[in-house]
Amino acid sequence: MLDNSVNPDLECFDALPDTFKADGPTAGVIRTRMAQHIKTIQVVKYLRFTNVPPSLVERDFSKSTKMMYNYETRSLILKLVDGAHEALKANIRTALTLALYNTGLNWLIIPTGSKRVRGGSCFKEPDESWVPRSHLPGRDRKWPTVVMEVGVSESIEKLKSDAVWWLANSVGQVKLVVIVSINQTSPEITFQTIVLDTATAIPTVRQSVTTSRVPKQPDAPITTSPAEPLIIRFEEMLCRQPVPPEQDLQISLGELETASRYAWMEQQL
Repeated sequence: MLDNSVNPDLECFDALPDTFKADGPTAGVIRTRMAQHIKTIQVVKYLRFTNVPPSLVERDFSKSTKMMYNYETRSLILKLVDGAHEALKANIRTALTLALYNTGLNWLIIPTGSKRVRGGSCFKEPDESWVPRSHLPGRDRKWPTVVMEVGVSESIEKLKSDAVWWLANSVGQVKLVVIVSINQTSPEITFQTIVLDTATAIPTVRQSVTTSRVPKQPDAPITTSPAEPLIIRFEEMLCRQPVPPEQDLQISLGELETASRYAWMEQQL
């Protein structure tokens, strides 16, 4: 289980790994810092800025950047991403899209990508997100039902705090968060699904699948442990029980391994 006793808005900032920090920037300073650090990204790199006025964050600084901003503390996180991050994200998005088509659910779901969502005191941009097409009574459509966040294994606590943020701020309207942690130095990737435990309402890791292979041998076989597909339950995506032949969505072993290979190619591992 994950700790949900802390403030999820603050924990996303406190759980950052070794991070560049700057105080009171202008838009020009932010862009300069981005340009300086873009050359040293290994999958994901975080930049944290303090004393940032709200007017400054109403713009998008880069398509390859994800943002999180706390209106109360005026703190901004910029998540810089590289090719390995984007390759893996794109492959998982494609695999989930294919799963929706294969189960006849594609017309029931809208992919909302990195659409910005405002929670309590923060807004956040996910790596990927999905929402039911139909309006459901009592449900705020700004919240996706399934979210994906991709990072590096060195920042696994940040990824878990991101998952808690989505589940807590949406008051359970986000049903599942897929977090993907990519090892920066070795060909190893862990895929986890995080949900609210139905009995305790505590964020819990329900499934964890890791892919790996021998370094510097691109054609070597991949080991997947445990050897099982990643499952997204029907009711988590659609907010209702399935009616046969409707069924859960699966990202197969082969699709997890293919996504991993593309990421490792970008990492030159």
